[in-house]
Amino acid sequence: MIVLLDLEWIEKGDRFLTQLSAVRVGENWESIASLAVLVKPSAPCLKEPYHIAFGGISTDLYKAAFPEKDCMHDFHEWIEDDDEIWVWAKSNKQYLADLWHRYIGGSTPRIFATSVDIRKLAIRRRSDSESPYTLLSILGDTPPYPEHRASNGTEVMRRLFCKLGIQQNMYAKTPAKTPQPKPTQRERNQRTIDRTEYNFLFLRNSEVFHRRSCKACLAAKSSSDILGAVHYETAANGRRPCKVCRPAPLESAVDQIEKKPTGEKHEDAHKRAELQHEIVRVKMLTGETISIKRKNVLGWCHHRMHKGAVNRALMAEHNCLGKKCPFLERNTQSTYWDNHDSQQKAKEALKEKLRSEKKQQLAEEEHLLQLTADWRSYLADLDSDMYIVRVAKASPSVYKVFYVSDNRFADGNRYPLFLDTLKSHHPDYKIDLRHIRDVDGHFVTTTEYRARVK
Repeated sequence: MIVLLDLEWIEKGDRFLTQLSAVRVGENWESIASLAVLVKPSAPCLKEPYHIAFGGISTDLYKAAFPEKDCMHDFHEWIEDDDEIWVWAKSNKQYLADLWHRYIGGSTPRIFATSVDIRKLAIRRRSDSESPYTLLSILGDTPPYPEHRASNGTEVMRRLFCKLGIQQNMYAKTPAKTPQPKPTQRERNQRTIDRTEYNFLFLRNSEVFHRRSCKACLAAKSSSDILGAVHYETAANGRRPCKVCRPAPLESAVDQIEKKPTGEKHEDAHKRAELQHEIVRVKMLTGETISIKRKNVLGWCHHRMHKGAVNRALMAEHNCLGKKCPFLERNTQSTYWDNHDSQQKAKEALKEKLRSEKKQQLAEEEHLLQLTADWRSYLADLDSDMYIVRVAKASPSVYKVFYVSDNRFADGNRYPLFLDTLKSHHPDYKIDLRHIRDVDGHFVTTTEYRARVK
C-alpha cells in the first residue's frame, strides 16, 4: 500500500530530526492508519524555540520526546513489507534513507520523491509552484497550517493527490527493454557504402576494384578499409577490374553545366534526383575546371575580375551572401537555396518571437512594480506593520506577496483587512502572503529588513 511521509529537521553541522509523520492510504486516498512522533533533537537546537522545524510546537514537548533512534525503530515496526513510501521532495527521500541505514540497516523500503511528477500535472493546470500547500490552495482547497508541521505535510499530500487524481500505480515497475542486437560487420560495411558518393569501390591494399553494388566489398574486416573513386580512371590506377561485377566506364558527362530557366520543372521526380547527383565538369570562379555534382554548383559569379561557378566553400570565402553581391546568379536547380531561404525565414521568426517575449516581460515587470506601489499605499492607509518587499506572479490570477512584519513567525492570517482591500480592488486575484525567511530559517522582521537594505 501507499504510505505518505513527511520529515522535519534542523541542520547544525549535522541533521537532527524533529518530526516524523506517516499516513497509510487506501485506493481512494482515504486515511487508513497514521503515525506521528516528535523527536528530541540536540541541546543546541532546543535553544532556538522559533525554528521552523519545530512547526510552532513548544520546545518543552520536544525536551520530553524520544530520541531519534527510538522513533526510527517505532517507524520500522509500524511500516509493512509491501508498503511504498511517497515523500514530496528529494531531500526527504535521501534523509529517510540515511536514517534507515543508520538505525535499521539492511535494504531500504521503496521510497519515491513525487514533487517533479506532481508538478508536471499541476503545470498543465497553469501552476508551477514548488509548494504542495500552494498547489492545493490553487485547486480550491484550504490547506492546514502551519506548513512546517509533518502531520500537516502528509495531509496536504493526501488531499492534493486526491484532487489531481494521481494513479497509485504511477511507480509500478516497468519491464526491462530488450537489448537490440549489435549490427554485424557486413551490416556496418553496407552502411559505410551507402554513405559514400563513389561510383567504384576497392579495399585498402587490394589490387581489384568493383562496382558500387558488388557484394565483395561487404567482406571487409573493417569499414575503414572500404575506399573508392568517382571516376573509372582513378579506380583503375594500379588495379584491375573485378571479374564478378565487371565494372565499366560511365557514360561521358557534360563538359559544362547547363543553365535552365528558373521556372522550368522536370516531369519525372526520379529523373530530377538523378540530375542532382550527376557529375559534371565546370569552370570555377578560381579559374580551374573540376568535376563536381550538379547540385553542389550553387551559382555563377559574373564579376569581370573572376567569372565562374561557385560552390559552398567559395561562396563562404568571398562572403557573397554577406556582401549581397549583385554579380551572383543563383543556380535554382540546387536544393541549397530552398534550405537557405527556409533557414532565413526561421531566423527572422525567432528574432520576432524574442522581441515580443522581451516586450511582454518588461510590461509584466512594470505591472508588478505598479502593484507593489499601490498595495504599499493600501497598507499605509490601514496603519499596518506589514511592509511589502515585492509582488510576484505565480499564475494568471494568483499573486505572491512577499513581506516582512514586526513578528518573528508566519503571520499571514493577521491581515484580513488588507486582503479584503485587495479583493475589493482586484476581485479576480488570489493573494498568497509569504513572510520572508532568512537563510537560517527564521522569519525576517521589518527592523532587520530595513537595516539590511540601508
